[in-house]
Amino acid sequence: MGSAFPEGIQEAKIVLSISLITVVAATHQMTAWESFVAIISKPDNMPVAGALALVLLSTWIAFRQARHNDKLIAEGRRDEILSDMRKP
Repeated sequence: MGSAFPEGIQEAKIVLSISLITVVAATHQMTAWESFVAIISKPDNMPVAGALALVLLSTWIAFRQARHNDKLIAEGRRDEILSDMRKP
């Protein structure tokens, strides 16, 4: 059985619904981001901001090293990983 609406209108309603949900979600995320920045930038939360920066830096270094190790493994040089990490 067919629908009461033509197929093009149904697709437009779906696209409109998804667009509306996306806009509402994006607006909520911007508000959450602004709240996060307001909280983290208060003077008594500066140690937390510093810790956050250190966590981001440590994560970046770890992923960079992991990518390098994966490259060595792909090249068949697994035995060089430990000696490479011990370099000054």
